[in-house]
Amino acid sequence: MTDHLTQLRLDEATSTTDMLAPDPLIVRLNKVFSWQQSASRWPYYLSRAVPGRQYTKREIIDEIFGDDLTHHTAPDRGWLQSLYGIRVDREHAEVVIDGVGLFESATGERDRFCISDDGLALARAYSTDRASANWKRVFAGILARNDVRVRCVLLCIAKGDYLIFRDSTSAQAFFLTGKGGSLRDPSGADHPLFDYVKGGNPAHSFTPILQHNPDSALGPFLRTRIESAGVRIPEHVELEGGRDFLKVHKEPSANDLRLHFKQALSLFRDIGALVYVPHRQGWTLDREHCATLFEPALVADLFGGAPASRFLNALRVTYSKFSDPEGLVRVADIRDYVCDELDIPTGERIDYFNQQVAYYLRPDVGKLSIGRTFHAQAGPSECLFGDLAQEYVQFIFTAE
Repeated sequence: MTDHLTQLRLDEATSTTDMLAPDPLIVRLNKVFSWQQSASRWPYYLSRAVPGRQYTKREIIDEIFGDDLTHHTAPDRGWLQSLYGIRVDREHAEVVIDGVGLFESATGERDRFCISDDGLALARAYSTDRASANWKRVFAGILARNDVRVRCVLLCIAKGDYLIFRDSTSAQAFFLTGKGGSLRDPSGADHPLFDYVKGGNPAHSFTPILQHNPDSALGPFLRTRIESAGVRIPEHVELEGGRDFLKVHKEPSANDLRLHFKQALSLFRDIGALVYVPHRQGWTLDREHCATLFEPALVADLFGGAPASRFLNALRVTYSKFSDPEGLVRVADIRDYVCDELDIPTGERIDYFNQQVAYYLRPDVGKLSIGRTFHAQAGPSECLFGDLAQEYVQFIFTAE
């Protein structure tokens, strides 16, 4: 006996609908509509959705979001539009991305919808434990997989760019009004995110960033959904704006983009995935911490290939240089050397080093263990985890 959702997927898999094969594939990004208030707004209401039940958009408004009067009364307008995911415009052989896919079509058309697996995961994480940051972690993962604009910025940061706010020198400038915002690449060049030139081509400074590598911005997760919906994805993908009755918008909308990024990236900051680096005066993604937060496929997608820990590699190389004939190394010495290599600010080194070692010591990670330890005369700050017995330690690395 199969449940309703399983049967729907089976029906989709055995459908004889002809595959579309446009080349290039136009992927239309509709206007950004964020949740506008607290990040808990969507998960709070999503918990009212019945798994497997089919809803019309009108029923989603009335029964799930019925006591929130700030949305537009039309089912296809306002911030509720961002609840939905991809749809195929077979007339024009295009794909349209409405939102982040918390509801998905139950019929292949736009008439009835079920809460998606992502929507269920977010609703359950929030309703199970609202006080913890776990639901924010789930939400961030959904955005990193399904929101093309957010993915674009995350990919840039993961590849070495820093998120910079104009004339700011502290973490408190994170999306403050008037602080602008840009991506600073490894050469030191700034690429503004929110500048606008009326009549420009493009008009929005974010457009070249978004369209630089559309295939990566689309990513493997949306590609799978698109192909499951009956569209073969060619090598050439183009990201454009929406299509309406009057015109086709070649440039994706950037209206409310700053608010959208502030809300979305705040989730990554709150769970420790996006961290401030004082001497860079900007924000970066902590790859090692991301590996503890998100599924391996997402981490590999963001950072490019199988995760290879810079910290663990630096620790291994440094340990081989600093350890004595008995395999012991002074923690304060190896810590400073590793943190120099990784560009970690002085005031953050103790916490950073301890957190990284603790992660690789975890049984489920299994990359590192500690053998002999020794204490001479150092204080807690010069010892691993502040433990006086671990002024000198022997690191044992698991063979790759």
